[in-house]
Amino acid sequence: MSDKVNFSSNNIDQNYSIEISEFEFGTGRIADIIRALKDYYGVESLENLTHSQKLDGLCKALQFTPSQLDRLIAQNSPVLRTIKGHAFERVFDEILKMNGYEVTEVGGDSGVDRIVNNKTLQLKTPNKAGTKENVVEYKTHKTHGAKSERESLDYYYSKEDFADYLVGLVSYEPFNILFIPREELPTISKDSSKIKSPFKVEWDSNPGLNSFKSIGIDNIVISEKIYKPAHGNELLPLSSRKLQLKSEIIIDVILNESNFRIWDMNMRGFAREMAFVEYLSSFGIRVFNPANCRKERADKADIALKSAQNGNFSFLQIKGITLDLDNFRGRESIVDVETQLSRGRVNDHPTQSRLYLETDFDYLIVCIDPCYSKLYSKEIGKPNCFDWEFYAIPNNVLERHPKYTRRIKSHQKIKYVELQRYRIDDTWINLWEKGAN
Repeated sequence: MSDKVNFSSNNIDQNYSIEISEFEFGTGRIADIIRALKDYYGVESLENLTHSQKLDGLCKALQFTPSQLDRLIAQNSPVLRTIKGHAFERVFDEILKMNGYEVTEVGGDSGVDRIVNNKTLQLKTPNKAGTKENVVEYKTHKTHGAKSERESLDYYYSKEDFADYLVGLVSYEPFNILFIPREELPTISKDSSKIKSPFKVEWDSNPGLNSFKSIGIDNIVISEKIYKPAHGNELLPLSSRKLQLKSEIIIDVILNESNFRIWDMNMRGFAREMAFVEYLSSFGIRVFNPANCRKERADKADIALKSAQNGNFSFLQIKGITLDLDNFRGRESIVDVETQLSRGRVNDHPTQSRLYLETDFDYLIVCIDPCYSKLYSKEIGKPNCFDWEFYAIPNNVLERHPKYTRRIKSHQKIKYVELQRYRIDDTWINLWEKGAN
């Protein structure tokens, strides 16, 4: 059987669908998608394309419909959070540019995002958990390096390394932002040179409310047309509603190579689980939340399935592949799957190890997305393939860590041709209970 993710024509948004022939997406990273769109349409800049064309390029890379891509964003809070921050930067830039002011973008992971009138700025969006009524909360800690104060005080920014002003979004409707001078940012109790994160501030009575004059702007016109969504006429209606922004801004933020983490490190990962779950659903297989099926280490599995034979649960961990161009060696091509947690250390600590226990899941589900599928298929001489591929590797054949033998090895490497023995087929599909979720 084919393991292509088949979706009925009723799920395809005909209003947004543009006929696009096979793109050369390369590895499917956002830089490759941008290049493919430019090459296909013969343009030097994506600004020359409609947003429907841009959206189709993103959808094509994942073999998703616009509705699926919309749900991929709207239903995954880590994706929303990442887009939200970059979207505010774009809205801020557009407002200033429309008023004739020059905005300099500062790249990298520094304490500065923008420079306006020789003032350095760090732009922040509210932390939802700590924001209510007239109080807004912002997180200012570093996003790379130390992960907590417990690990290192380097988790916090030093005031001397931070921007002149924190520019914090309060709301889009009505449009309100705060300009907080660096000198007024609160510090942690252990070190007065380190900026507190998170911190709260009353925004409605704050002197920095909409104080553009703080950065040398005396008069400014804020046009809602820049950011306000047109409800009922959005390319990404769910995401637009969640972010309170036009779909065009969301699409442009994703299709920005400077924001590569949104797509390359965030959306593609969630797309794998979504594609696999919808694939199972197309057969009527019931998908369960592991937290509802067991108490211990439920978070170490992504989904659970119930046996059609005895009603027992099996736990599945869903992973993509780690791409290394050196792994492409014709029929000797290697598939590398990272089988470890994103945080922690390689040890046998009961709660802090990043290594999975051998009892954490019953199957490793390997999802190879269409772009990678095409590359691997080409290596072994298969016809042009641009589909999702799903594999179910039983836990008992996974390599164990050489030192911590009750834990799974950090990387599982297998030849692509040998991986085919684990390709999901009708026999595997029929193992599982079907019915409404």
